Order: sequence, then structure tokens, then C-alpha cells
Amino acid sequence: MEYSFNKKIVLMAVISGLSLAPLIACAAPASGMGDGTTKGQINISLNVAAGCLVKPVSSASAEVTSPANGTQWMNLQFPPRDIGKDETSAQIDIECTAGAQPELTLDAGMYGGQSNQRNMKNTDGKSKLPYTLASDQAGKSVISPNQQVKVPPNGKYSIYALTNIPANTPTGNYADTVQATLSW
Repeated sequence: MEYSFNKKIVLMAVISGLSLAPLIACAAPASGMGDGTTKGQINISLNVAAGCLVKPVSSASAEVTSPANGTQWMNLQFPPRDIGKDETSAQIDIECTAGAQPELTLDAGMYGGQSNQRNMKNTDGKSKLPYTLASDQAGKSVISPNQQVKVPPNGKYSIYALTNIPANTPTGNYADTVQATLSW
């Protein structure tokens, strides 16, 4: 019987040794982890897409103001005039990322027009006065309504308004609003 009793003790010792071994291994600190620090990576990325920004330019001081998105880009105001040819101009500043190929589209305005002309309407609600928009002072590079025009991707772009006030034109304040779209 003594022999079988010893077997039990040996068997219990083996079982006890096996069951304690995982607990002892878990309690031991891993090498390099005892100093209270850990290291990792932080990934930073940016996808720069083609894009453009339009800023109005003050015609008096040529200072660039805040970005114009959905707001008034420029004000083309003719000086008071009675009869004859007249012109006015203003600039926008266009800034684009590399690779952007901007094109400007100006609609026909609120009062339409014929061919390359648009119309300003008098505050009397009846009289209209035709005008053209161009990218040059002489009016040779006309910006036709709803036609895309290539513009420089970076820098100032001028738009000229030209009109001819004929005799017997009703007096008053004439105005129009043109929607401008810059696409790339």
C-alpha cells in the first residue's frame, strides 16, 4: 500500500506543477516593458485634389480680399454717361492647385440678349440697353453667354463691360446680374 500512496503524491505533484506553470509565466514581466513606455506609429496622409479659389480684387487698390464662393466676385460699374461708347473693368484673382485647368462661364444675365450681347434693364422696368463682356479692353475677345473660356490657373483675370449709349436712350439706372461659374 505504501507504494500506491507514493504514486498519488507523485501524481499530485506533477498535476500541481503543471497547473502553476502558466500562472507563473503570466506574472513575469516581459523584457523592455517594465520601464512604463510603449511605441507605435501614427500615419498622416493628404490627397490634394485639383481645385481653384476665386478672390475679388479691389479695382482701386488691387488688394486681394477674402475668397468668393457664391458671393459677388466683382462689380462692373459704368461711370455716369449720356451718349456714346463706354467701358468699365474689374479683376478677379484665381488660385488653383497644380494640374487644374480652369474655365470660366458667364451666363446670359437676368435679361438675356442677342448673340454675344447681354442686356441691362432700366429701373423703369421697360427700357433695356445692350452690352458685351470681353477679356480685353478693345472688346475683341468677347465672352459669349454660356460659353466656357479658358482662364489662367493662377493670377488676375480682367473682365471688361462695353456698351454704346445711342441717342434717345431713356434716362435712368440700368443694371444686370451675370452668374459666373469657374470649373476645372
